[in-house]
Amino acid sequence: MKKGLIALIALSIIVVGCGQTATSNPSNAKKNVEANSKEENTGNISAKEMIALTGSISDRKKEIVQGIQQKGWYEKGIDFVPGVEEFQSLVQPILQDTFTQAFIEKHIVQYRETFFCECDAPGALQGSMLPSFHKPVTYEDVHQATFTAYYPANEINSGAKFHIEVTKQEGKWKINDWQFISSSYEEPFDLKAKEVKAYYEKEGNPVTLEHTLRKQDDRLNMEYAVYLFKQNNDYIAVDARNWYTVEGKERIQQFLGVQEEVFVK
Repeated sequence: MKKGLIALIALSIIVVGCGQTATSNPSNAKKNVEANSKEENTGNISAKEMIALTGSISDRKKEIVQGIQQKGWYEKGIDFVPGVEEFQSLVQPILQDTFTQAFIEKHIVQYRETFFCECDAPGALQGSMLPSFHKPVTYEDVHQATFTAYYPANEINSGAKFHIEVTKQEGKWKINDWQFISSSYEEPFDLKAKEVKAYYEKEGNPVTLEHTLRKQDDRLNMEYAVYLFKQNNDYIAVDARNWYTVEGKERIQQFLGVQEEVFVK
């Protein structure tokens, strides 16, 4: 039963596992604040709200895991899975400010077994995502909207692209559903520098593009970019294929093989 559920989730939710200058000019920061204020004043979902919703997924997952540990459910054996009502009573207070009731029931409670699976398969909440500000938000009406978000690749999983559906309930935007679009393992994101820049600007931590490094992906027989940004006094490298991010000069040199001279203008 567990294998069947895990296979279903892997197909419907997540990915195949495994990888312009932004400016700190105060006038640009002011423009970003003004743009966000206009979004909020019109009732549309703001960049701040999009980042808060998709960026909180990892924290919500950690809180659920902590709640399970506190209840001692992990000590009940590998075959133990709490009942629907029991599990929902745990996750509801944790998730209700981020997700709608429909989402909680469809994506979390229904697949509660994945929180107890000792395997590498993706769970009901894989991790935080990064909204795209390169593509516009689409609105069905004043209470329903859809935008694109990326689950960035890490050392274990490849990246994934999603449609995020949000609903406004009692004046607050919540995630109502999401649909998996593609995996970066099969279909690289091909991020542009301006798209990465836009995310950091909206997040409130602008970056400056220092270099665009060209590399070869032998598996896909294609060239791809790694963007080297500077943020304050440190460096961030972003893989255009999958949003894989490495922070810090030493880590970038270690994991991406970037030579010292690249950091010297």
